[in-house]
Amino acid sequence: MANICRRERSAGTSISTSDGARAYPLRPPDANLPDHSRAFHFKHPWKARSFFCALLVLPLLLKIFPAAAAPQYPFEDPALGSAARVDDFVNRLTPDEKISLLAGRDNWHLPAINRLGVRGLVMTDGPAGLRSFESEPSTAFPVGIAAGATWDPALIEQEGRAIGEETLAHGVDVVLGPMVNIVRVPNAGRNFEAFSEDPVLTGVLGTAYVRGVQTTGAGVAVKHFVANDQENGRNTGNSVVSERALREIYLAAFEPIVKNADPWFVMMAYPRVNGTFASENAFLMQDVLRGDWGFAGATVSDWTGTHSTVPALKAGLDLEMPGPSVWRGALLKAALARREIEERDIDTSVRRIAALMLKAGIFDPDVKKTGGLNTPEHRAIAEKVAAESIVLLKNDRHVLPIDRSRVRTVAVIGADADRPSFQGGGSSQVVPYRVVSPLSALRALYGPRVRFLYAQGVDNEPRIPAADVRLLSPTRDRKEEGLHAVYYNGAQFAGGVAFERTDVHFLKFGFGGAAAAVDWTKMPQDLDAVHNAIVKGEYARDLFDAGADFSVKWTGYYFPPRDGTYEFSLVHDDSATLVLDGHVLIDDRSQTYPAPIFTFFSKLKERRSTLVLKAGRAYPIEIDFSVTPTSSISFDQKVFEFGVRAPAGAIDDAIAIARKANAAIIFVGAGSTAEAEGRDRDSIDLDSAQNALVERIAAANPRTVVVLNDGGALTMPWKARVPAIVEEWLPGQEGGTAIAKILFGDVDPSGRMPITFPARIEDNPAYLNYSGGNTQLYDEDIFVGYRYYDRKKIAPLFPFGHGLSYTDFAFGALSAPDAVAPGRDVPLTLAVTNAGNRAGAEVVQIYVQDDHAPVTEPVKALKAFARVELQPHETKTVHLSLSPRDLSYWDVETHSWIEDPGRFDVMAGVSSVDIRASTAFTLKAN
Repeated sequence: MANICRRERSAGTSISTSDGARAYPLRPPDANLPDHSRAFHFKHPWKARSFFCALLVLPLLLKIFPAAAAPQYPFEDPALGSAARVDDFVNRLTPDEKISLLAGRDNWHLPAINRLGVRGLVMTDGPAGLRSFESEPSTAFPVGIAAGATWDPALIEQEGRAIGEETLAHGVDVVLGPMVNIVRVPNAGRNFEAFSEDPVLTGVLGTAYVRGVQTTGAGVAVKHFVANDQENGRNTGNSVVSERALREIYLAAFEPIVKNADPWFVMMAYPRVNGTFASENAFLMQDVLRGDWGFAGATVSDWTGTHSTVPALKAGLDLEMPGPSVWRGALLKAALARREIEERDIDTSVRRIAALMLKAGIFDPDVKKTGGLNTPEHRAIAEKVAAESIVLLKNDRHVLPIDRSRVRTVAVIGADADRPSFQGGGSSQVVPYRVVSPLSALRALYGPRVRFLYAQGVDNEPRIPAADVRLLSPTRDRKEEGLHAVYYNGAQFAGGVAFERTDVHFLKFGFGGAAAAVDWTKMPQDLDAVHNAIVKGEYARDLFDAGADFSVKWTGYYFPPRDGTYEFSLVHDDSATLVLDGHVLIDDRSQTYPAPIFTFFSKLKERRSTLVLKAGRAYPIEIDFSVTPTSSISFDQKVFEFGVRAPAGAIDDAIAIARKANAAIIFVGAGSTAEAEGRDRDSIDLDSAQNALVERIAAANPRTVVVLNDGGALTMPWKARVPAIVEEWLPGQEGGTAIAKILFGDVDPSGRMPITFPARIEDNPAYLNYSGGNTQLYDEDIFVGYRYYDRKKIAPLFPFGHGLSYTDFAFGALSAPDAVAPGRDVPLTLAVTNAGNRAGAEVVQIYVQDDHAPVTEPVKALKAFARVELQPHETKTVHLSLSPRDLSYWDVETHSWIEDPGRFDVMAGVSSVDIRASTAFTLKAN
């Protein structure tokens, strides 16, 4: 048999590994091999019988234990080391293939290397759940700021693991998240995606999230590196930040994630940082990320965030997204030919991409990664994160929790009670499997004993929101929600029916790919042809969307909930028509307005119309959508929204039910259309109608609870007149259940503020330096968030770290050594007791004051924290420590961390302004 093996290997070209143990054909073995039948001659009959018995049993064994296909190339062999596999793969690539791997094929895929049978990496958005690029559902988890309010890294790691499992279930390799930028200005449009205003809290939770995702075999792209802390002006802006503020605040949020969690990708930010675009900033990518921190993964541009060919690659940008390439491709090939770049520079980035392809299992086709979608475990984690994130801001007279034995009628008021804002807009938007509203959860959990009355009161949406699917049905009998959809694999309903289904989601960010049935093998592979087509503006239609035409017809019925005037809208960049009750309300001739969603797609337009409807009627509805040759958006990123604004009803109805109820709960917020990627909020004030509603309900019912449904700071001019205020953030699909259990005391509120709420926007540190233009001056330096309010002695509306409970906690003495040698950790101990009669959780927050440094320091800065869960009257000892880094400042003269000898005050608090125990120690000099 050994002779047979030798003959087979000799039939084709082969290579050997370094130890000579294996050989791999570089082409299939020759079909004209010698006859090996004479090799099956056995000298001993028992050997022959054993052999033929084995032949009989072999098919059964192979069925039970299927054999893995023999690797065709060394990079497919799991027995080799990772470095050897990557080197073998890279060495087999042609220069054009190498260049192709440094940019996307389309919005979400890296190119395949078909010659070697290797698929491309697949990416998609996150981070509060997997955003399918086909608008398919995933579990919608609470947003980043809600995760920050848990102060619970163990739970956030569980959430990350669940998101990783859903990533794999969607067939995706890399989720774009977490977003760990600092909440610098309170009206930044993407604050809801961030964890905190503090780098320590952000870094700890970001590390937990990344570990959770990557334990599943999926990867992350931590974003946006760095100083991308507002949306207005983000694409061309210049973030002017001191070296010290960069190191101590903005880079400090990323550093522990890179060092301790090994993320696959770091996504570069859009703006310039001190004059140089982040995507071609060698200081950020080479000096800090790879040099100081030892990052071994790959860097990727934010989408369309690459601005050059040679400078970006030399600075350390590995991957341009999306594709097809604008700055690489033929331009990089030409730069290589002119020797402006060396092939070894290209190889460096290709190896980083290849190493991540190896991690993703792309070189191991027999290894199947499996995940899960919308599992009971995922829904439970989503609910737990939502519950732990809810912050009890105020609770005068112990209005909360609501006592079921005494309260018989509760007035529930506000649009967000019935149709909550559960997430922000933009690239992090998830299509949920369901959304549990607070009203439905309250009735389901407590309805048998408590009567819940509901009135919307006022409308809180700044623009027309996506249609409420509960008011749509494919049939007049209303047995099913949504609209009947027929997808055609051609424009204008030509080319035959691709498939039919019931659609229940009408804010689509990417759809139609299954109907378009694009044949990527027919796409041009020549880099010059690709580049020339892009230069000619042929990207969207003539070249890369060949065969990508599709159209959709939605039909069914709309059921208005009340009489009045209804506003309708369509947002798209193609052809669409809305017909209701036989009236053509919107078509391609209707007046257009700038799109209020996905504002980073400048070509999107909104068309609107109104119609008076009667409650109780079933109105036939038809919506037609078709791809057009003039579309500016490629097929894998199609955007479409069908919006409806229903009349809100009368505010007097809300006041009437508040007067007859034992308690009133008002849900207020910025609205589901206010907080989104691509634009900052105009204000942190609630609209005047909601403020007036709160005032009037509080006057009508002394047991009024206000629940804030938002992703960032809000002002509250009525704060003194309302006994109880609860912050629920944007709580994901299970948030309604979480807030209901908090309000009625089945779960103790344990969330703590991850940001400061200013009393007014003029109080925030960046107010005088906030700009929507091209230059953002970070003149507040390291005094971000609570550091500024402390130093300026400005009382915030609610401070960083604040949060109440239904029980009481007591702190013992804070213990630390009297003196510590430089370079050593400082151990801290503190006893925490639950002094009440309910189980609960407290967050011990350790702040440090250094008032002897030669640079201006904060009054106090968070350096460590621990979430402690305690049964009634239980005491636990908390052990924490301070590292040498916690006692250091960044010196701009030596460009290094300086551990500052002298006295340090250490404080244990329950917020940045509520300190419960303190001590001090001396850091010895060298």
